[in-house]
Amino acid sequence: MKKISICLTALLSIMLASCNEDFTADFLPQTSEQESVLKTSDVTIKELTSTIEIDELIDSNLRDSIMVPMGVASVTKDAMPANTVLKGSVQFSTTEDFANPITISAADMSENDTIFISPAALQQAYYENVTHSPKTKTLYTRTYLETVTNGSSVAYVGEPTYFNKRAIEFTPHDYHIVIEKEYYYIGVLGTDKKYKFTNSGADPYDDPVFSCVIPASTESWHWFKIAPASAFNADGSLNWDKENTCICPVISDDSSLEGKCTNGKLSWHLLENENIAKFKISVNVMDMTFTITTIPPVPEYYMVGRQNGWSLTTATAFYPTSKGTASYTSYFTGAWDCRIADMEQINGGKWDNYGAAEENGSCTQLIEKTGKCIMSPEAGYYTLNVDFDNMTYSWQKVDVTASYDNISLIGANNDWGTDIDFTQIKGSSDLGGQTTHNWAVYGVEINTACGVKIRANHGWDTSWGMTPTIAGDYMYGTGSTANGPNIDITPGKYDIYFNDITGQIFFIKR
Repeated sequence: MKKISICLTALLSIMLASCNEDFTADFLPQTSEQESVLKTSDVTIKELTSTIEIDELIDSNLRDSIMVPMGVASVTKDAMPANTVLKGSVQFSTTEDFANPITISAADMSENDTIFISPAALQQAYYENVTHSPKTKTLYTRTYLETVTNGSSVAYVGEPTYFNKRAIEFTPHDYHIVIEKEYYYIGVLGTDKKYKFTNSGADPYDDPVFSCVIPASTESWHWFKIAPASAFNADGSLNWDKENTCICPVISDDSSLEGKCTNGKLSWHLLENENIAKFKISVNVMDMTFTITTIPPVPEYYMVGRQNGWSLTTATAFYPTSKGTASYTSYFTGAWDCRIADMEQINGGKWDNYGAAEENGSCTQLIEKTGKCIMSPEAGYYTLNVDFDNMTYSWQKVDVTASYDNISLIGANNDWGTDIDFTQIKGSSDLGGQTTHNWAVYGVEINTACGVKIRANHGWDTSWGMTPTIAGDYMYGTGSTANGPNIDITPGKYDIYFNDITGQIFFIKR
Protein backbone atom coordinates (compact mmCIF):
# COMPACT_ATOMS: atom_id res chain seq x y z
CA MET A 1 0.00 0.00 0.00
CA LYS A 2 1.14 3.48 -0.84
CA LYS A 3 0.13 6.05 1.77
CA ILE A 4 -1.24 9.30 0.43
CA SER A 5 -1.19 12.43 2.51
CA ILE A 6 -4.19 14.74 2.57
CA CYS A 7 -3.54 17.86 4.62
CA LEU A 8 -6.38 20.15 5.45
CA THR A 9 -4.24 22.83 7.02
CA ALA A 10 -4.96 25.21 4.20
CA LEU A 11 -8.61 25.94 4.65
CA LEU A 12 -10.32 27.21 1.54
CA SER A 13 -13.94 27.47 2.55
CA ILE A 14 -16.35 27.17 5.42
CA MET A 15 -20.03 27.37 4.88
CA LEU A 16 -23.31 26.00 6.05
CA ALA A 17 -25.64 24.72 3.37
CA SER A 18 -29.28 25.72 3.59
CA CYS A 19 -32.54 24.37 2.20
CA ASN A 20 -31.12 20.86 2.36
CA GLU A 21 -28.50 21.64 -0.27
CA ASP A 22 -24.83 20.69 0.03
CA PHE A 23 -22.50 23.46 -1.13
CA THR A 24 -18.75 23.02 -1.52
CA ALA A 25 -15.99 25.34 -2.59
CA ASP A 26 -14.00 25.18 -5.80
CA PHE A 27 -10.51 23.86 -5.10
CA LEU A 28 -8.94 24.60 -8.47
CA PRO A 29 -10.31 25.94 -11.74
CA GLN A 30 -12.33 23.12 -13.25
CA THR A 31 -12.10 22.92 -17.00
CA SER A 32 -14.66 20.14 -17.47
CA GLU A 33 -16.51 17.45 -15.61
CA GLN A 34 -14.41 14.33 -15.35
CA GLU A 35 -15.02 10.77 -14.43
CA SER A 36 -13.09 9.60 -11.41
CA VAL A 37 -9.59 8.39 -12.22
CA LEU A 38 -9.45 6.48 -8.95
CA LYS A 39 -11.73 3.69 -7.75
CA THR A 40 -13.26 4.08 -4.32
CA SER A 41 -12.28 0.51 -3.58
CA ASP A 42 -8.64 1.57 -3.85
CA VAL A 43 -8.95 4.06 -0.97
CA THR A 44 -9.19 3.44 2.76
CA ILE A 45 -9.17 5.91 5.61
CA LYS A 46 -8.27 4.80 9.10
CA GLU A 47 -10.20 6.68 11.79
CA LEU A 48 -8.22 8.47 14.47
CA THR A 49 -10.29 10.99 16.37
CA SER A 50 -13.51 10.23 18.24
CA THR A 51 -13.61 13.44 20.31
CA ILE A 52 -12.66 17.06 19.64
CA GLU A 53 -12.17 19.52 22.50
CA ILE A 54 -11.45 22.85 20.88
CA ASP A 55 -9.94 24.56 23.93
CA GLU A 56 -7.18 21.94 24.02
CA LEU A 57 -6.22 22.75 20.42
CA ILE A 58 -6.25 26.56 20.20
CA ASP A 59 -4.50 29.44 21.95
CA SER A 60 -6.08 32.38 23.79
CA ASN A 61 -6.58 34.23 20.51
CA LEU A 62 -8.50 31.32 18.96
CA ARG A 63 -5.63 30.42 16.67
CA ASP A 64 -4.51 26.91 15.80
CA SER A 65 -2.09 25.34 18.23
CA ILE A 66 -2.61 21.68 17.36
CA MET A 67 -4.31 20.44 14.20
CA VAL A 68 -7.09 17.87 14.51
CA PRO A 69 -6.18 14.46 13.02
CA MET A 70 -9.33 13.02 11.47
CA GLY A 71 -7.76 9.91 9.90
CA VAL A 72 -5.02 8.29 7.86
CA ALA A 73 -5.58 7.78 4.13
CA SER A 74 -4.08 4.99 2.03
CA VAL A 75 -4.30 4.16 -1.68
CA THR A 76 -3.72 0.76 -3.22
CA LYS A 77 -0.31 0.38 -4.80
CA ASP A 78 -0.13 1.54 -8.44
CA ALA A 79 -3.77 2.68 -8.41
CA MET A 80 -2.97 6.39 -8.58
CA PRO A 81 -2.47 7.61 -12.18
CA ALA A 82 0.51 9.71 -13.16
CA ASN A 83 0.39 13.46 -12.57
CA THR A 84 -2.51 13.03 -10.15
CA VAL A 85 -2.80 14.03 -6.53
CA LEU A 86 -5.56 13.81 -3.97
CA LYS A 87 -7.39 16.55 -2.19
CA GLY A 88 -10.15 16.12 0.35
CA SER A 89 -12.74 17.70 2.60
CA VAL A 90 -14.42 16.83 5.85
CA GLN A 91 -18.10 17.50 6.46
CA PHE A 92 -19.77 17.97 9.82
CA SER A 93 -23.47 17.95 10.58
CA THR A 94 -25.71 17.97 13.62
CA THR A 95 -27.94 15.33 12.00
CA GLU A 96 -27.06 11.89 10.77
CA ASP A 97 -28.59 12.57 7.34
CA PHE A 98 -26.21 15.52 6.73
CA ALA A 99 -29.12 17.73 5.72
CA ASN A 100 -27.17 20.90 6.56
CA PRO A 101 -23.45 20.14 6.60
CA ILE A 102 -20.53 22.35 7.43
CA THR A 103 -17.91 21.69 4.77
CA ILE A 104 -14.24 22.26 5.49
CA SER A 105 -12.28 21.89 2.26
CA ALA A 106 -8.61 21.07 1.78
CA ALA A 107 -5.53 22.22 -0.06
CA ASP A 108 -2.64 20.29 -1.53
CA MET A 109 -1.03 17.11 -0.27
CA SER A 110 1.36 17.32 2.61
CA GLU A 111 4.35 15.21 3.48
CA ASN A 112 2.58 12.92 5.87
CA ASP A 113 -0.42 10.62 5.62
CA THR A 114 -2.74 12.19 8.19
CA ILE A 115 -5.93 14.09 7.38
CA PHE A 116 -5.87 17.26 9.44
CA ILE A 117 -8.43 19.99 9.97
CA SER A 118 -8.05 23.39 11.53
CA PRO A 119 -9.67 23.56 15.01
CA ALA A 120 -10.00 27.35 14.82
CA ALA A 121 -11.82 27.09 11.49
CA LEU A 122 -14.09 24.38 12.81
CA GLN A 123 -14.91 26.45 15.90
CA GLN A 124 -15.77 29.48 13.77
CA ALA A 125 -18.03 27.47 11.48
CA TYR A 126 -19.74 25.80 14.43
CA TYR A 127 -20.25 29.10 16.27
CA GLU A 128 -21.63 30.92 13.24
CA ASN A 129 -23.80 28.15 11.85
CA VAL A 130 -24.80 25.73 14.60
CA THR A 131 -24.98 27.20 18.11
CA HIS A 132 -23.24 29.48 20.58
CA SER A 133 -23.75 27.03 23.39
CA PRO A 134 -20.57 25.76 25.10
CA LYS A 135 -22.14 22.36 25.75
CA THR A 136 -20.66 19.18 24.25
CA LYS A 137 -22.63 18.06 21.22
CA THR A 138 -22.62 14.98 19.00
CA LEU A 139 -21.52 15.79 15.45
CA TYR A 140 -21.62 13.50 12.46
CA THR A 141 -18.63 13.52 10.12
CA ARG A 142 -17.71 12.16 6.74
CA THR A 143 -14.78 12.64 4.36
CA TYR A 144 -14.76 12.93 0.60
CA LEU A 145 -11.87 13.01 -1.88
CA GLU A 146 -11.04 14.53 -5.22
CA THR A 147 -8.35 13.79 -7.73
CA VAL A 148 -6.48 16.62 -9.41
CA THR A 149 -4.76 15.64 -12.65
CA ASN A 150 -2.21 17.88 -14.34
CA GLY A 151 -3.08 20.63 -11.90
CA SER A 152 -6.46 21.48 -13.44
CA SER A 153 -8.75 18.52 -14.11
CA VAL A 154 -10.76 17.85 -10.96
CA ALA A 155 -12.95 14.83 -10.30
CA TYR A 156 -14.56 13.33 -7.24
CA VAL A 157 -13.57 9.88 -6.12
CA GLY A 158 -17.02 8.47 -6.75
CA GLU A 159 -20.03 10.73 -7.38
CA PRO A 160 -18.77 11.73 -4.75
CA THR A 161 -18.39 8.78 -2.45
CA TYR A 162 -18.14 9.65 1.20
CA PHE A 163 -15.82 7.81 3.52
CA ASN A 164 -15.97 7.13 7.24
CA LYS A 165 -19.42 8.30 8.24
CA ARG A 166 -19.34 8.38 12.04
CA ALA A 167 -20.25 10.32 15.18
CA ILE A 168 -17.81 12.30 17.30
CA GLU A 169 -18.21 14.19 20.55
CA PHE A 170 -17.46 17.87 19.98
CA THR A 171 -16.79 20.38 22.75
CA PRO A 172 -16.62 23.94 21.39
CA HIS A 173 -14.71 26.88 22.77
CA ASP A 174 -16.29 28.35 25.88
CA TYR A 175 -16.70 32.08 25.33
CA HIS A 176 -17.72 32.40 28.97
CA ILE A 177 -21.04 33.89 27.98
CA VAL A 178 -23.59 32.75 30.55
CA ILE A 179 -27.15 32.85 29.29
CA GLU A 180 -29.88 31.95 31.74
CA LYS A 181 -33.24 30.50 30.83
CA GLU A 182 -35.29 33.18 32.61
CA TYR A 183 -35.12 36.97 32.84
CA TYR A 184 -37.49 39.44 34.50
CA TYR A 185 -38.42 43.12 34.37
CA ILE A 186 -37.71 45.08 37.56
CA GLY A 187 -38.61 48.74 37.86
CA VAL A 188 -41.48 51.09 38.59
CA LEU A 189 -44.03 48.31 38.03
CA GLY A 190 -42.43 46.05 40.61
CA THR A 191 -39.28 44.22 41.62
CA ASP A 192 -40.78 40.74 41.70
CA LYS A 193 -41.22 38.17 38.93
CA LYS A 194 -44.50 39.53 37.60
CA TYR A 195 -43.17 40.40 34.14
CA LYS A 196 -41.15 37.59 32.58
CA PHE A 197 -38.99 37.82 29.46
CA THR A 198 -39.35 34.87 27.08
CA ASN A 199 -37.70 33.67 23.88
CA SER A 200 -39.06 31.25 21.27
CA GLY A 201 -38.65 28.30 23.63
CA ALA A 202 -35.43 27.16 21.94
CA ASP A 203 -32.11 26.75 23.73
CA PRO A 204 -31.25 30.32 24.82
CA TYR A 205 -27.82 30.00 23.22
CA ASP A 206 -29.55 29.34 19.89
CA ASP A 207 -32.23 31.99 20.42
CA PRO A 208 -30.81 34.61 22.79
CA VAL A 209 -33.51 37.22 22.10
CA PHE A 210 -35.83 37.60 25.09
CA SER A 211 -38.89 39.86 25.03
CA CYS A 212 -41.48 41.15 27.46
CA VAL A 213 -44.53 43.42 27.09
CA ILE A 214 -45.23 45.76 29.99
CA PRO A 215 -47.94 48.37 30.47
CA ALA A 216 -47.15 52.03 30.56
CA SER A 217 -47.16 53.39 34.09
CA THR A 218 -48.78 56.45 35.59
CA GLU A 219 -45.42 57.49 36.98
CA SER A 220 -43.56 60.39 35.42
CA TRP A 221 -40.29 58.51 36.02
CA HIS A 222 -40.47 55.01 34.54
CA TRP A 223 -37.14 53.32 35.29
CA PHE A 224 -36.39 49.64 34.74
CA LYS A 225 -33.65 47.05 34.25
CA ILE A 226 -33.64 43.32 33.54
CA ALA A 227 -32.72 40.74 36.17
CA PRO A 228 -31.71 37.12 35.56
CA ALA A 229 -33.44 34.40 37.55
CA SER A 230 -30.26 33.89 39.61
CA ALA A 231 -30.62 37.43 41.04
CA PHE A 232 -33.76 36.51 42.97
CA ASN A 233 -34.09 35.01 46.42
CA ALA A 234 -35.92 31.76 47.07
CA ASP A 235 -39.08 33.69 48.03
CA GLY A 236 -39.14 35.49 44.66
CA SER A 237 -37.84 38.83 45.93
CA LEU A 238 -34.91 40.53 44.26
CA ASN A 239 -31.51 40.10 45.90
CA TRP A 240 -30.12 43.61 45.54
CA ASP A 241 -26.64 42.31 46.39
CA LYS A 242 -26.71 40.75 42.92
CA GLU A 243 -27.75 43.93 41.13
CA ASN A 244 -24.50 43.89 39.16
CA THR A 245 -25.75 40.81 37.30
CA CYS A 246 -28.73 42.76 35.92
CA ILE A 247 -28.86 43.84 32.28
CA CYS A 248 -28.92 47.61 31.98
CA PRO A 249 -28.06 50.42 29.56
CA VAL A 250 -24.52 51.58 28.96
CA ILE A 251 -25.40 55.12 30.07
CA SER A 252 -27.53 56.12 33.05
CA ASP A 253 -31.23 56.83 32.44
CA ASP A 254 -30.97 55.92 28.77
CA SER A 255 -34.26 56.78 27.03
CA SER A 256 -33.29 55.58 23.55
CA LEU A 257 -35.31 52.81 21.88
CA GLU A 258 -32.34 50.73 20.72
CA GLY A 259 -28.66 50.32 21.35
CA LYS A 260 -26.07 48.42 23.35
CA CYS A 261 -26.55 47.19 26.89
CA THR A 262 -24.34 45.75 29.61
CA ASN A 263 -24.38 44.31 33.12
CA GLY A 264 -24.55 46.65 36.10
CA LYS A 265 -26.64 48.91 38.31
CA LEU A 266 -27.80 51.52 35.78
CA SER A 267 -31.42 51.82 34.57
CA TRP A 268 -33.37 52.64 31.45
CA HIS A 269 -35.84 55.54 31.45
CA LEU A 270 -39.03 55.09 29.42
CA LEU A 271 -40.65 58.23 28.01
CA GLU A 272 -44.43 57.95 28.10
CA ASN A 273 -47.31 59.86 26.50
CA GLU A 274 -51.00 59.40 25.74
CA ASN A 275 -50.26 57.46 22.56
CA ILE A 276 -48.33 54.75 24.37
CA ALA A 277 -50.22 52.03 26.20
CA LYS A 278 -47.50 49.41 26.42
CA PHE A 279 -43.83 48.80 25.75
CA LYS A 280 -42.33 45.72 24.16
CA ILE A 281 -38.78 45.31 25.46
CA SER A 282 -36.43 42.94 23.62
CA VAL A 283 -32.86 42.14 24.57
CA ASN A 284 -30.29 39.97 22.82
CA VAL A 285 -28.32 38.54 25.72
CA MET A 286 -25.65 37.15 23.38
CA ASP A 287 -24.52 40.35 21.68
CA MET A 288 -25.99 42.61 24.39
CA THR A 289 -28.25 44.80 22.33
CA PHE A 290 -31.79 45.98 23.02
CA THR A 291 -34.83 47.36 21.24
CA ILE A 292 -37.93 48.95 22.77
CA THR A 293 -41.15 49.18 20.75
CA THR A 294 -44.03 51.38 21.79
CA ILE A 295 -47.53 49.93 21.55
CA PRO A 296 -50.42 52.36 20.99
CA PRO A 297 -53.51 52.59 23.21
CA VAL A 298 -55.50 50.56 20.69
CA PRO A 299 -54.20 47.79 18.43
CA GLU A 300 -52.71 49.11 15.20
CA TYR A 301 -52.27 45.88 13.31
CA TYR A 302 -52.65 45.14 9.63
CA MET A 303 -54.17 42.40 7.51
CA VAL A 304 -51.80 40.95 4.92
CA GLY A 305 -53.05 38.00 2.92
CA ARG A 306 -55.39 36.91 0.17
CA GLN A 307 -57.69 39.80 1.15
CA ASN A 308 -55.22 42.33 -0.27
CA GLY A 309 -53.14 40.22 -2.62
CA TRP A 310 -50.38 39.78 -0.01
CA SER A 311 -49.36 43.37 -0.65
CA LEU A 312 -47.74 45.64 1.92
CA THR A 313 -48.91 48.76 0.11
CA THR A 314 -52.57 47.80 0.46
CA ALA A 315 -52.38 46.26 3.92
CA THR A 316 -55.49 47.50 5.75
CA ALA A 317 -55.83 47.99 9.46
CA PHE A 318 -57.70 45.74 11.82
CA TYR A 319 -60.57 47.62 13.46
CA PRO A 320 -60.04 48.13 17.22
CA THR A 321 -62.82 46.85 19.46
CA SER A 322 -61.08 47.64 22.77
CA LYS A 323 -57.60 48.50 24.04
CA GLY A 324 -56.29 45.02 23.34
CA THR A 325 -58.68 43.54 20.77
CA ALA A 326 -59.49 44.10 17.12
CA SER A 327 -61.37 42.48 14.26
CA TYR A 328 -61.37 42.22 10.49
CA THR A 329 -64.36 41.21 8.37
CA SER A 330 -63.95 39.95 4.83
CA TYR A 331 -64.20 36.92 2.59
CA PHE A 332 -61.83 34.14 3.59
CA THR A 333 -61.02 31.03 1.58
CA GLY A 334 -60.35 28.54 4.37
CA ALA A 335 -56.79 27.91 3.12
CA TRP A 336 -53.67 29.94 4.01
CA ASP A 337 -55.63 33.14 4.28
CA CYS A 338 -53.47 35.69 6.02
CA ARG A 339 -50.94 36.85 8.58
CA ILE A 340 -50.94 39.93 10.78
CA ALA A 341 -48.35 42.71 10.85
CA ASP A 342 -47.87 45.71 13.11
CA MET A 343 -46.85 49.15 11.88
CA GLU A 344 -43.18 48.47 12.61
CA GLN A 345 -43.31 45.46 10.32
CA ILE A 346 -45.12 47.36 7.57
CA ASN A 347 -42.57 50.18 7.68
CA GLY A 348 -39.76 47.62 7.65
CA GLY A 349 -41.10 45.85 4.58
CA LYS A 350 -42.29 42.74 6.41
CA TRP A 351 -45.68 41.28 7.17
CA ASP A 352 -45.28 38.06 9.08
CA ASN A 353 -44.77 38.91 12.73
CA TYR A 354 -48.06 37.31 13.87
CA GLY A 355 -49.49 34.01 12.70
CA ALA A 356 -51.28 30.88 13.83
CA ALA A 357 -49.82 28.17 16.04
CA GLU A 358 -51.20 25.58 13.59
CA GLU A 359 -52.29 25.75 9.97
CA ASN A 360 -55.92 24.69 10.29
CA GLY A 361 -59.32 26.32 10.67
CA SER A 362 -59.78 25.16 14.27
CA CYS A 363 -56.65 26.84 15.64
CA THR A 364 -57.21 29.70 18.10
CA GLN A 365 -53.67 30.52 19.26
CA LEU A 366 -51.69 33.44 17.86
CA ILE A 367 -47.90 33.11 17.65
CA GLU A 368 -45.33 35.87 17.27
CA LYS A 369 -42.39 35.57 14.80
CA THR A 370 -42.76 31.86 13.99
CA GLY A 371 -46.52 31.71 13.39
CA LYS A 372 -48.06 29.98 10.37
CA CYS A 373 -50.78 31.19 8.00
CA ILE A 374 -54.12 31.89 9.66
CA MET A 375 -56.95 29.85 8.08
CA SER A 376 -60.72 30.25 8.41
CA PRO A 377 -62.90 27.20 9.19
CA GLU A 378 -64.15 27.15 5.58
CA ALA A 379 -64.68 29.47 2.65
CA GLY A 380 -67.07 32.33 3.34
CA TYR A 381 -67.52 35.72 4.94
CA TYR A 382 -66.16 35.85 8.48
CA THR A 383 -65.15 38.27 11.17
CA LEU A 384 -61.67 37.44 12.47
CA ASN A 385 -61.57 38.53 16.12
CA VAL A 386 -58.08 38.88 17.63
CA ASP A 387 -57.12 39.33 21.28
CA PHE A 388 -53.57 40.68 21.23
CA ASP A 389 -53.27 40.69 25.01
CA ASN A 390 -53.95 36.97 25.31
CA MET A 391 -52.62 36.06 21.84
CA THR A 392 -55.80 34.28 20.73
CA TYR A 393 -58.25 34.62 17.85
CA SER A 394 -61.69 33.36 16.86
CA TRP A 395 -64.04 33.31 13.86
CA GLN A 396 -67.60 34.54 13.50
CA LYS A 397 -69.65 33.80 10.38
CA VAL A 398 -71.38 36.87 8.87
CA ASP A 399 -73.98 37.54 6.20
CA VAL A 400 -73.50 40.07 3.42
CA THR A 401 -76.70 41.91 2.54
CA ALA A 402 -75.40 44.76 0.38
CA SER A 403 -72.48 45.94 -1.71
CA TYR A 404 -71.51 49.40 -2.92
CA ASP A 405 -69.81 50.88 -5.94
CA ASN A 406 -68.36 53.77 -4.00
CA ILE A 407 -67.56 54.80 -0.44
CA SER A 408 -66.58 58.37 0.44
CA LEU A 409 -65.98 60.84 3.26
CA ILE A 410 -67.92 64.07 3.33
CA GLY A 411 -68.21 66.76 5.94
CA ALA A 412 -68.24 70.31 7.16
CA ASN A 413 -64.57 70.83 6.31
CA ASN A 414 -65.66 71.26 2.70
CA ASP A 415 -69.21 72.50 3.41
CA TRP A 416 -70.63 69.01 2.74
CA GLY A 417 -70.08 69.63 -0.93
CA THR A 418 -67.15 67.46 -2.01
CA ASP A 419 -66.68 63.73 -1.47
CA ILE A 420 -63.29 62.26 -0.68
CA ASP A 421 -63.37 58.81 -2.24
CA PHE A 422 -62.07 55.67 -0.55
CA THR A 423 -60.31 52.90 -2.45
CA GLN A 424 -61.74 49.41 -2.12
CA ILE A 425 -59.13 46.86 -1.14
CA LYS A 426 -58.94 44.25 -3.87
CA GLY A 427 -58.17 40.68 -2.92
CA SER A 428 -56.20 38.03 -4.75
CA SER A 429 -57.69 36.37 -7.82
CA ASP A 430 -58.15 33.18 -5.81
CA LEU A 431 -60.89 34.88 -3.78
CA GLY A 432 -63.13 33.69 -6.59
CA GLY A 433 -64.44 37.12 -7.47
CA GLN A 434 -65.63 37.84 -3.93
CA THR A 435 -65.03 41.40 -2.74
CA THR A 436 -63.40 42.26 0.56
CA HIS A 437 -65.85 45.04 1.57
CA ASN A 438 -62.94 46.94 3.10
CA TRP A 439 -62.06 50.48 2.04
CA ALA A 440 -59.25 52.90 2.81
CA VAL A 441 -58.17 56.47 2.16
CA TYR A 442 -54.80 57.88 3.17
CA GLY A 443 -53.51 61.31 4.13
CA VAL A 444 -56.86 63.10 4.37
CA GLU A 445 -56.29 66.72 5.45
CA ILE A 446 -58.78 68.08 7.97
CA ASN A 447 -58.09 71.80 8.37
CA THR A 448 -60.63 72.66 11.04
CA ALA A 449 -62.56 70.95 13.80
CA CYS A 450 -65.76 69.72 12.21
CA GLY A 451 -68.21 66.87 11.72
CA VAL A 452 -67.92 64.27 8.96
CA LYS A 453 -69.76 61.20 7.75
CA ILE A 454 -69.10 58.24 5.49
CA ARG A 455 -71.60 57.55 2.74
CA ALA A 456 -72.25 55.11 -0.10
CA ASN A 457 -72.47 55.89 -3.82
CA HIS A 458 -72.14 59.66 -3.29
CA GLY A 459 -75.67 59.85 -1.95
CA TRP A 460 -77.53 60.02 1.33
CA ASP A 461 -79.60 56.85 1.00
CA THR A 462 -76.95 55.05 3.03
CA SER A 463 -74.52 56.83 5.32
CA TRP A 464 -72.69 56.05 8.53
CA GLY A 465 -72.16 58.23 11.59
CA MET A 466 -71.02 57.55 15.14
CA THR A 467 -69.72 58.90 18.40
CA PRO A 468 -66.18 57.47 18.33
CA THR A 469 -64.04 56.07 21.08
CA ILE A 470 -60.95 58.28 21.32
CA ALA A 471 -57.56 56.96 22.45
CA GLY A 472 -54.68 59.33 21.81
CA ASP A 473 -54.38 59.85 18.06
CA TYR A 474 -56.88 57.07 17.33
CA MET A 475 -60.65 57.18 16.88
CA TYR A 476 -62.73 54.08 16.28
CA GLY A 477 -66.20 52.65 16.53
CA THR A 478 -69.11 51.20 14.58
CA GLY A 479 -71.08 53.59 12.42
CA SER A 480 -74.85 53.57 12.41
CA THR A 481 -76.93 53.98 9.27
CA ALA A 482 -79.98 54.93 11.33
CA ASN A 483 -79.33 58.65 11.33
CA GLY A 484 -75.99 58.19 13.14
CA PRO A 485 -74.43 61.38 14.51
CA ASN A 486 -71.76 63.33 12.72
CA ILE A 487 -68.29 62.12 13.54
CA ASP A 488 -66.49 64.95 15.32
CA ILE A 489 -62.89 65.24 14.19
CA THR A 490 -59.99 67.55 15.06
CA PRO A 491 -57.56 69.10 12.53
CA GLY A 492 -54.80 66.88 11.21
CA LYS A 493 -53.86 64.35 8.57
CA TYR A 494 -55.66 61.00 8.76
CA ASP A 495 -55.61 57.49 7.38
CA ILE A 496 -59.20 56.19 7.47
CA TYR A 497 -60.39 52.58 7.20
CA PHE A 498 -64.00 51.42 6.71
CA ASN A 499 -65.83 48.10 6.45
CA ASP A 500 -69.20 48.26 4.71
CA ILE A 501 -70.44 44.94 6.22
CA THR A 502 -69.96 45.84 9.86
CA GLY A 503 -69.89 49.64 9.59
CA GLN A 504 -66.60 49.70 11.53
CA ILE A 505 -64.54 52.88 11.14
CA PHE A 506 -60.96 53.54 12.20
CA PHE A 507 -59.27 56.98 12.08
CA ILE A 508 -55.49 57.16 12.57
CA LYS A 509 -53.92 60.61 12.87
CA ARG A 510 -50.50 60.69 11.19
